[in-house]
Amino acid sequence: MSRRNLLLALSSAILQIFAFPNFNQPWAAWIALVPWLVLLSGATGPRAFWWSYAIGFLFFLGSVTWLIHVTLPGLILLCAYMAVFEGAFGWLASRVLAGAAWSWSRSTGDAASTNAAANR
Repeated sequence: MSRRNLLLALSSAILQIFAFPNFNQPWAAWIALVPWLVLLSGATGPRAFWWSYAIGFLFFLGSVTWLIHVTLPGLILLCAYMAVFEGAFGWLASRVLAGAAWSWSRSTGDAASTNAAANR
C-alpha cells in the first residue's frame, strides 16, 4: 500500500462526503471521481475492488452517521454492505480502463504499422 494510493482514496472519500448533506457541496461529487479514477488506472482486479470498497466504506461511514444513535453494529454492517457496490464499480471501472488502454495502444500500434506499410 503506497502513500499515494492512500491519499487518493482518502481524498475521494472525503470529497464524496462533502457532496451530501450536512455539507451539501454537490460539485464535490464530480471532483471525487478524479482521484478515484486515477487510483483505479493503476490497479487491477481485486486490488481495484478493495481500494474502491475502502473508499465506499469510508464514504458511507461519514454519510450515515445519524445511524450511530440507533445502532453502532448496524451502522458498521450497513456501511460494509453498501461499500460492496462501490467495490463492484471499482472492479468494473478498472476493467474498462484497462481495456481502453489496451485498445488505445492497439489502435495506435496498428495505425503506425499501416502508415509504415503505406510509405514503402
